[in-house]
Amino acid sequence: MHEANDREVLRWLTQEDPYTKQHQVASKRSAGTGRWFLDSPKFKRWLADEKQTLFCPGLPGSGKTVITSMVVDTLDDTFQADFTIGIAFYYCSFQRDYQQLEELLRSLLLQLGCRMPSLPNALLDLYQNHGARSTRPSVAELFDVLASIVAAMSKVYIVIDALDEMSSSHRRELLLGLFTLQNNSSANLFATSRFIPNIVSRFKGTPSLEIGGTDTESDLIQYMDQRIRKLPAFVQQSPELQDKIKTSVLKASNGMFLPARLQFEELASKRTLTALNAAITSVPEALDELYRKIMRRIENLPQEERHLAKKALSWLTLAERPLKEAELRHALGVEEGSSTFDVKKVPETEDIVTLCEGFVTYGETDETLGLLHMSVYDYLQASMHEWGPDARATVATGCITYLAFNIFHAGFCKSDEEFESRLRNFPLYHYAARHWGNHLHGISPLPKNEICSFLMDQDKVDSASQAMLVSEDNSLQRNYSQGVAKQVTGLHLAAYFGLELVIELLVAEGQSPASKDSDGRTPLWRATEENHVEAMRLLSPMDRTTFIMMLARGEKALTGSLLQAAGPSIRDLRLRTALHIGVLHSDTDIMEQALRCGGDINAKDGDGNAPIQLALQEKKTQAVDWLLNKGAQAADITTENWLQGYGKQKSAIVKLSGDKSGPKEVTFLTLEQFTTEITLYPNEQKRLL
Repeated sequence: MHEANDREVLRWLTQEDPYTKQHQVASKRSAGTGRWFLDSPKFKRWLADEKQTLFCPGLPGSGKTVITSMVVDTLDDTFQADFTIGIAFYYCSFQRDYQQLEELLRSLLLQLGCRMPSLPNALLDLYQNHGARSTRPSVAELFDVLASIVAAMSKVYIVIDALDEMSSSHRRELLLGLFTLQNNSSANLFATSRFIPNIVSRFKGTPSLEIGGTDTESDLIQYMDQRIRKLPAFVQQSPELQDKIKTSVLKASNGMFLPARLQFEELASKRTLTALNAAITSVPEALDELYRKIMRRIENLPQEERHLAKKALSWLTLAERPLKEAELRHALGVEEGSSTFDVKKVPETEDIVTLCEGFVTYGETDETLGLLHMSVYDYLQASMHEWGPDARATVATGCITYLAFNIFHAGFCKSDEEFESRLRNFPLYHYAARHWGNHLHGISPLPKNEICSFLMDQDKVDSASQAMLVSEDNSLQRNYSQGVAKQVTGLHLAAYFGLELVIELLVAEGQSPASKDSDGRTPLWRATEENHVEAMRLLSPMDRTTFIMMLARGEKALTGSLLQAAGPSIRDLRLRTALHIGVLHSDTDIMEQALRCGGDINAKDGDGNAPIQLALQEKKTQAVDWLLNKGAQAADITTENWLQGYGKQKSAIVKLSGDKSGPKEVTFLTLEQFTTEITLYPNEQKRLL
């Protein structure tokens, strides 16, 4: 049993129970299937030995995730009583790629930590460094703690399903970290994936066991035997018809469970022998062909039902994370142009699933509605121009309309209880606040009325910014909903998402680029934090304070990003460029970056001074030397300027050598030094001097 503090640390890692997904997948298994895999020599060796890797590729819908759930159950059954052995697993999802690597590692830490009598110091230190300070640990930190925990256990099994559903950058980082971990420990790795070349190549030289093909044929037959029992009574009474169904489906499925499942769902809807025979003879053999057939059925629905089905598919295909049942139902209940939400327009879950003809599945254990399989997602994405050319606009406008409801005039919630009540009553609100801007990218024309109704209303912006900025890591702490920036404007939100057209719209409507939230951040600051280059370039000429504030706060990384994106357009209130500002701060890094990013070394500020003139006025002689070396013009600088800038006597003689438009050097001579030097000059130069 963990101490109270340990439980707090584990809850901080992740509030998602990994066994929710495990139970959901396991519940779909057909009895008796998968024995061929568990009895295979390769799996038995992986289970028994140390430092083993088993890679299991397979075609889409071949049953890889179900096999993974069997592996997890086998590990739990085998090592249930031995807490010196660690077991951790993760089901990747194409619908949750945002921060998925971080989520994966935190889930692994949670599962391994739960099997230990007390948490290791490395994990407790991680919590102290980040949990109490509301910051997120880096991937490198998470890997370090994972290595510490693995080293403390006698043996560890790590199981990852669907590597292909993780972004390539996250996947590279994950595999590099896991293989390094395995080299330094006794960890065993298990992974599944589609046949993606750059994934398969990473497992070259390690044992692999393909899922699908002839090995799964017996499983498919058992699966079909169970599904046939759910077909109409006239099928149960005809062994000949049952054999015909199994032969047809087995041939078309090519050893994959997904096509078989979809085909049986269609057969289950047939109520006459004629209709059933027609369906059997037209069973498609290619997965895409099967999906096109399903989409044709959706297209043939009555208009209202077809609209609802396509709206659901739009949301589920474009959502940036899996949607809870209540979230999707509210999304489908949003009526374009409405300022209030009518609960009577919210569809029932059963109707959504039924109208989408097998494309959509409901997970009872985690109460999510999602697409049946990644191959369905791939098909819907590739064919969206045909079935849903307005899908992206539908989702973006739906989010903004929801955020602009009149009820959110109430503004910023004053307590955690009020905030949580708002999210319970409006379950789509948190998603919409977090992701509306991402959905709006690329939408043309902009839904200007909805945007202005939302972003020009300060109370609604206050409400949405609270939901957007609240850290889920802090949700166990008292007053967590109050610890976010206030006085956020619509322009801040548009900048945060990098929405240049919305920025232009809001500025034209009168919102100020100089506005600051309660943390002192301007819209340009927000755009820079998120590295939205075009938004930085757009806002920079309108902003005279952000660059100076970043320098004053020591935000080197942000000043560097802003310089790189918008260096030539940076000016302060006195129209000083980044190069002028670098001179004033005696910061050669800023000066270097300003030049490298296209800054004009001779640009004048509001007082008519070039950077070199300002440097002389401020007696920044190192800056003057640096500017001369970089080719700054010096024609407008008087002898008096030189002498005063370098603190020299009036009797000193200024010597400026070098090219007019190239590197130069200034030196100061006494009269005696000058007299000696000119004796070495040719007569013509002597006469000039």
